[in-house]
Amino acid sequence: MPSSVPDAPPHVLGAINLRGVVVPLLNLAACLGVTTRTESERNAVIVVQIDETLFGLLVDAVSDIIAPTEDEMQSPPDAAKSGDQSYVRASTLVGEKMVRILSLASVLPPVADAA
Repeated sequence: MPSSVPDAPPHVLGAINLRGVVVPLLNLAACLGVTTRTESERNAVIVVQIDETLFGLLVDAVSDIIAPTEDEMQSPPDAAKSGDQSYVRASTLVGEKMVRILSLASVLPPVADAA
């Protein structure tokens, strides 16, 4: 269970202790502006690092871990972009599935807003 953070924005679920380091826990769906699903046993926390800052991202589920090479990634079509930035950095195919690679720096709030 995360510790609550007073006056935090809605996407901040709290903070967790990761081996002695306090890490803000964010709801990735809320950061993306997507309706969140109800909590389930499949929910997972993915820990990511941007620059020097660690974030915990609550996601609906993790089905697979892939490591596509730069050559396997394709730029998203211009029509898929909205506004000045797109959250999708690239796309790749895994078998028959199209997988979108997020630009986490575009998705996540600035460090000062996270915790």
